[in-house]
Amino acid sequence: MEKLVVYRANVMRFTEDSSSQISSDVADGFCFINASSLLRSFGGEYLPLPLLVEAIAFDPLLSKTKIIPDCWDPRDLKPKETTFPDHWKRWAKTTFPVVDMVSFSGSVPVLNIGVECGQSSGGSSSCGYRKPFDWYALLKGFGIQTTQFISFFSSLRMRSDLQKRSFMKEESINWHGIDQNPPRWEDLSCKFLVTTLKVDKPENGLSSESSLLEGDMFIAFIAVGHSESVPLPEIPEGMAWHRLVDPVLPFSGFFSNGGEPVI
Repeated sequence: MEKLVVYRANVMRFTEDSSSQISSDVADGFCFINASSLLRSFGGEYLPLPLLVEAIAFDPLLSKTKIIPDCWDPRDLKPKETTFPDHWKRWAKTTFPVVDMVSFSGSVPVLNIGVECGQSSGGSSSCGYRKPFDWYALLKGFGIQTTQFISFFSSLRMRSDLQKRSFMKEESINWHGIDQNPPRWEDLSCKFLVTTLKVDKPENGLSSESSLLEGDMFIAFIAVGHSESVPLPEIPEGMAWHRLVDPVLPFSGFFSNGGEPVI
């Protein structure tokens, strides 16, 4: 509550600091814990025009930024439906399913126990949502699919070229747009991005094209609701790209340990 009161008393300072973080690419959005408090006065009454909410709504940068309210009401100790402007996105709530948030440790996704077998608390951090481990669920369709899915990515992550103590070299990561063009970083409407992860050059001095390309990974991120045709980079004769993951395909064909050759 103390931070929320400080923000209310220094609305202009907060909006200025937030705008500078957005313009300098430090942050791409903000999540307000106990956001319903932003709508109240110091006495607890709801305000028709809350200062901070109005300041964000009319700020040229913040009004177009991801603003996420957590609608847990600390006064009534329960979630409370609250009306915020349209650009306030209800993406995440404290102790409720957090679908769009992933925890990482050393660039590796962290899963709560049970998640790898299809048994989870739905992303909730609350102990009240935890359930006893159901061994019989491992024999059911969703448990089988999730277990195989996590096992596949675990084996992929164990590749020697992905097991590094330091981050990959800059020259080992190439970013592309569609048709292998440079990515349109400044285009907010762009929904397509590709990265090529190149394996390190062998230390035995070999300089053949095959030794430089074998093991490279081509990863496409598509944030649209339809399929896209993605051209693959050219490779030397005698080599082929192998498809490992394709979410368009039905289970269990959307991932393959051996990889299917792509013509």
